Amino acid sequence: MHGVLQLLTQDLPVRPTALDGIELLTLFVADEFPVDEPNGVGWCLRTYETLDDLQPLHRPDRERDPQEPKTFGPALKPFPLRFSETADWPSFDDVPLDLAPLWRQHTHEDEERFGAHTGFKVGGWPHCLQSEVDWYERGERVPDVEFVMQVDSDDKVGFAVADSGVFYVGHRPSTRTWHATWQTL
Repeated sequence: MHGVLQLLTQDLPVRPTALDGIELLTLFVADEFPVDEPNGVGWCLRTYETLDDLQPLHRPDRERDPQEPKTFGPALKPFPLRFSETADWPSFDDVPLDLAPLWRQHTHEDEERFGAHTGFKVGGWPHCLQSEVDWYERGERVPDVEFVMQVDSDDKVGFAVADSGVFYVGHRPSTRTWHATWQTL
């Protein structure tokens, strides 16, 4: 799996409740994006309550096998992030039906202001590409998963979710489990 993200939660201006008590989060994703798989199968999210006793690991040098799918480059390029708090609004797919006319009226008037932000983000609303984000595990819908973050495809980093897609991570408080899904254009 490829190391996609290493996040120190102390850098976040706003922290979703799922990250309470977590100082470091790491995300790994396989070349083939997982579909409805639990954490550890095709993707892996690790959390650390403290940075004490953590040791740095060095990335092994490896060249890409020509037969390997070309989802990622030989190595993702590190890219530092700077966080800021911003207003975030749900995509149309996340709006209750009775509020849809009001949402349409406001977004039509000011699309730049109202809507879920794209790119990498922690918290807020998911930026939906196809429909509202639903969480499944091995074909079964998983209820009560709360959106935590999204990782967009990014050419600078070399991270691609199929065709300019988005990888979403959520947390289910009742089982304290992490869940992932993705959408593409």
